[in-house]
Amino acid sequence: MTSGQNQNQPFNREIDQDLFRLAVHAKSNARGKGALFGLIAFGMISTLVGLFVWLESFRYFTPDFKSLLVTWMGIISIFAVLGILGIYWSLKRQQIQSTRPEQLAKIIGEKLPDVGDRILNAVQLSHMNSTVGISHGLHEAAIQAGARVIERIPNNLLFPEEQIKFYLKRAAIGLGVLALLYIVNFRDTNAAILRLSQPEVQFEYPLPLSLQLHVNETQVLAGDSLILEGSAKGRTVQRVEVIIQTRKDTNVYPVTVNDQNFSMALNHVMNSFTALVRVTNARPWEPWKKIESEPLVVQVINRPLVQNLTVRIRPPAYTRLPVEIFTRNIMDISGFKGSRVSFEGLTSKEIESATLLFEKSRPVSIQMDGPRFKASFKLDAADKTWFNLIDFEGVSNRDPLIYPIFVAYDVAPIIRVMVPGQDVILGENMLLPIRLKLDDDFGFSKLELNYRIQHPDYLMEDTSLYAINVDLPRSDQASLEFNYNWDLNHLSIMPEDAIQYWFTVWDNNAVDGPRLASTEKWMARLPSMDEMFEEIARGNEQVKEEQEDVLQVVKEIREKVDELALEVQKDPNLSWEQQQQATEAIDQVNKLKEQLENISEQLDQMMSSADEQNLFSEETLDKYAELQKLMEQLITPELQEAMQRLQEAMDQDNPREMEAALEDFQAAMENFQKSVERTLEIFKQVEIEQKIDELATRLNDLAERQESLNSEIDSGETTDAAQQEEKIASDFDKTKELAETLENLLDQSENLSSEAVQDLQEQMNQEQISENLEQAASLMEQGEMSKAASPSKKAQKSLQKMADQSNQMKSNLQQQMMDEVMSEFRSALLKTLRLSQAQEDLEQPTSRTSGQSSLLRDYADSQMGLMHGLQQLASDVKELGNKTFAVSPAMGRSLGSVQAQMQAAIDELEARNPRKSSQAQAAARESLNRMARQLANSMEALQQSGESSGFSEFMQQLQDMAGQQQGLNGQTMMQMGMGNPSMMQQLAKQQMQLREALSQIENGMGSDSRMLGDLGKIGEEMEAVAKELSRKRPSQKVHEQQEQILNRLLDAQRSATKKDFSKKRKSETGIDNPRYTGSGGLPQDLGEARNQLYEELIFSLKQSYSREEQALIREYFNRLEAEINE
Repeated sequence: MTSGQNQNQPFNREIDQDLFRLAVHAKSNARGKGALFGLIAFGMISTLVGLFVWLESFRYFTPDFKSLLVTWMGIISIFAVLGILGIYWSLKRQQIQSTRPEQLAKIIGEKLPDVGDRILNAVQLSHMNSTVGISHGLHEAAIQAGARVIERIPNNLLFPEEQIKFYLKRAAIGLGVLALLYIVNFRDTNAAILRLSQPEVQFEYPLPLSLQLHVNETQVLAGDSLILEGSAKGRTVQRVEVIIQTRKDTNVYPVTVNDQNFSMALNHVMNSFTALVRVTNARPWEPWKKIESEPLVVQVINRPLVQNLTVRIRPPAYTRLPVEIFTRNIMDISGFKGSRVSFEGLTSKEIESATLLFEKSRPVSIQMDGPRFKASFKLDAADKTWFNLIDFEGVSNRDPLIYPIFVAYDVAPIIRVMVPGQDVILGENMLLPIRLKLDDDFGFSKLELNYRIQHPDYLMEDTSLYAINVDLPRSDQASLEFNYNWDLNHLSIMPEDAIQYWFTVWDNNAVDGPRLASTEKWMARLPSMDEMFEEIARGNEQVKEEQEDVLQVVKEIREKVDELALEVQKDPNLSWEQQQQATEAIDQVNKLKEQLENISEQLDQMMSSADEQNLFSEETLDKYAELQKLMEQLITPELQEAMQRLQEAMDQDNPREMEAALEDFQAAMENFQKSVERTLEIFKQVEIEQKIDELATRLNDLAERQESLNSEIDSGETTDAAQQEEKIASDFDKTKELAETLENLLDQSENLSSEAVQDLQEQMNQEQISENLEQAASLMEQGEMSKAASPSKKAQKSLQKMADQSNQMKSNLQQQMMDEVMSEFRSALLKTLRLSQAQEDLEQPTSRTSGQSSLLRDYADSQMGLMHGLQQLASDVKELGNKTFAVSPAMGRSLGSVQAQMQAAIDELEARNPRKSSQAQAAARESLNRMARQLANSMEALQQSGESSGFSEFMQQLQDMAGQQQGLNGQTMMQMGMGNPSMMQQLAKQQMQLREALSQIENGMGSDSRMLGDLGKIGEEMEAVAKELSRKRPSQKVHEQQEQILNRLLDAQRSATKKDFSKKRKSETGIDNPRYTGSGGLPQDLGEARNQLYEELIFSLKQSYSREEQALIREYFNRLEAEINE
């Protein structure tokens, strides 16, 4: 080994020399990179130093920050120098990977492509042994080749000259910029370097501007205004902030700066304050935050003030309002005129003088007691007031609080006539019930009823104005509603006169005097008889026309329904068009219902008017009431049920049900048409009776008026006799026209004769009434009153004669109609009894006959004959129903039952079932017996209907009682303030007398008393009031109870003239309700049944029947009695 090493020693020396040359390159590279790194570090440090110097030139760092900055800059510089030296040493000693021979060979190979890897191979072979698979010669040749290459490489190949030049240029530019900045900002930069060189010293930043704030006076009076002024010198600013600080709060106000000066106005300064002006830095790079001026202190001297104010407002005594007291938040003063306003309170300091000032009126002195004060004044008109205070320094209260004064005035009262609240027609009783409603702020002092009488144009005008003082129930109430029953009988009002009336009320205003208000002016007119009858005639004509319209529509509906029924028989499935026709028919019937209700209301109004004016007899009014009842019953439950069933069937689309429902509807419409026709015929009959009543009433009225006029002529008290006589003559001509109309109506009637009316007309012409009236009127116009007396009295005598004759004619015609109706009733009853007897005669053999007997055919023919007899009876009853209300729907139901049972008997006979046929015959006989009893009941009812019910007499008594109660209420009201014991006992006695009189009316009316309201309850209230009065305790409650009694009495009178008054009197006699309720139509109590049968028998035998017919009636009642005894 040693020999090998010795052999290689020359070679190693050459290799070491080559590696030395690579080290030279490594040192060159190290020097270059060291210089490069030093240059970069110097640039960075210089840049940082320049940056900090620049920042310090305008930021003025704090000592702590500057010390920290200098320290870190020193540390960074030291580390930079050490880093450069370390890098240089490592590169030079090839301690860094990039300076190793292999790495240097690679770098050289990369820089010199023609060299390639030869140097790298030589270095690598130099470290390898030649014995490793390579010959020594080749090994040495490769190393020598690499050495030769190294020798040709320049020594500065690896020196980074270009990079150094690049960074030197950049460093030169940077240093140039720093030098330029230094030259441009030489003073600030030198100052910044000086400050940085003394890091422990705090240098003050020079502020860009100075602020000043001043005011003319630093002491002001509370409420005064002042102006703050100031300046901002130095840098220009747009606005500053003025800070006002008091003990309670701090406020900041922005103020605009103009030409380095600014100002701010403070209005109504009330508290001392400190003010300063401030500017806040808006440039974040400058080291200051804000600049403030020196504080400015302003002291406020307080003015005298009103404190703890209390206001009392005492309204006028008549208002009875409480005193109002206000202690806080007083913004205004309001009260009624005449109120007394008083102020009480304290002042904030001692006051030398105090006055209450007003905008429109004179000042009011304020009474001072130390800091306390008092003042008062009276409210008269709207104004404004405020306090004027002056202290001992002469300081006054500036801008005092102004209190608006609002004055409320007692407005005029309001009065309304609630009832009747329209123009009215006076009734025969000449009583006008009035209900008043009064409203005011505080009450009333007086109420008057004013009126004037207006005569017709043909009489002399009456210009007199009259007034009646009306007692007020309570004068101290703000709202009253009470009744006043005005009796006009004492005013001597004549037909065609009108009363124009209105009410005037005064309130209780004690400040400006009572104010008044009046109602609208209403008319209460007493129409002439001619006007009233003309109104009735128009109503009759309208009702008749509407009934005829209803009948026409019913016929059209029937035709439509009949066509539908026929089509349904052909095809049960109704098409959509057919269903629409059925629906239209139902809708038409519903519309007819509304039309019939309107007709009923018209009849009701007509009846009420006729009853109030006493135009018709009570019998005629009852017939109108019955007619109205028929109108209401035209739409029967059966018809409504049929319509509903048809509608439901169509909704369900059920052909079978539609067919059956349509049949029911068809039958119901047939009955509906018959009912409408019957109602129309009855209405025409009633119209004839009304015309008969009217003729008699007109003639009686003319006779009375002529008699009254003759009395005035004899006494010489009339000034318009000629006009009155001409009016009588004109009304007499209209009466003659009425007689002609009545004659025509009677001629059109099949049942009544017009002979009596013709005789009356002939008598009118023979008496020369018109001539006498015209002659008397002519003489009166000429002033020949004595000569006019003779024809006038002749006319009176003739008129009275005609009146008597018309009364007799009325009675005769009514009796004629009654006889005819009773005759037809007797005929119907007789036919019914005969049918019943024949049915019984057929019933007995039928029940004993076998089903195989040949007699059943004969019996069926006989039953068919009875069916024809029943049809004739039904026709007679239908005709009778067109003449009287006594034919009730119950009779129709009985006839229908008889017809159904007879048809069932015929069907069973044809089916050879004699037992069931006998049962149907028995049922038919029972229905005939029921029909006979109904006919007998109706005959009895007609017999009794001619008797007077005495209803009008009771109504008059009730009216008189209402007037007495009203007077008693007024006396009680007067005693409420006096309380005279003896007078209270007298009032209690009068109240009990009225109670007893009411009991007599109630007992006299019997069941009819229900039509007048609950008279029994009114009696109980009267008795309770009488007890209170006897205890000597008049009170408002007692008076209110008396007013309620009066209201109930008036309501009872009004209810008597409203709809269905005849029904409310229970004037019906059980026509629709058979009096027998037991089995088979007889009473359950046998004793009662016998008595009723006996009464019916006696009544029937009183009728004009032959002996045969009376025997048949006796036999009929005997059979009924036998049924009872079984």
